Amino acid sequence: MEIERKFLISRLPIGLSECKCAHIEQGYLDFGDDDEPECRIRKLTEGDQTIYFYTEKGKGDLCREEEEYEIPEYSYKNLKELVVSSILEKTRYYLPLGDLTAELDVYGGSLEGLMVAEVEFATIKEAESFTPPEYFGEEITYDQKYRNKNLAKSNK
Repeated sequence: MEIERKFLISRLPIGLSECKCAHIEQGYLDFGDDDEPECRIRKLTEGDQTIYFYTEKGKGDLCREEEEYEIPEYSYKNLKELVVSSILEKTRYYLPLGDLTAELDVYGGSLEGLMVAEVEFATIKEAESFTPPEYFGEEITYDQKYRNKNLAKSNK
């Protein structure tokens, strides 16, 4: 189960260059519907290490089912041929927020300029009581147009 809140970011926080970061490229094999999960592949590169993932996500906003598996590079390359969306590219920064971590995605390509922060929580109560830092902007947890699958669809 994934429990997360999402926020637009209008200005980058001070000290971002000190934070760990990764380059991500991801695409969707299926956008999901009432009966099926959305299916995504992802290539994540941190420094000289690259890891490949296959993920299935269920319906929901604040709280949703998520299954993620590491896959070999050849599987990623084969599955990439089946992608039904544009490939999203983003740089992800890992920002410490006390006991939590914000994942700040700075998008590239046709989405350049878009910045979104996600914070994952252990419980719904913890998510509901979270006070975002001052550099977080509008909350978009419930705004479907900012879902990665919809960003990928609209940029195909």
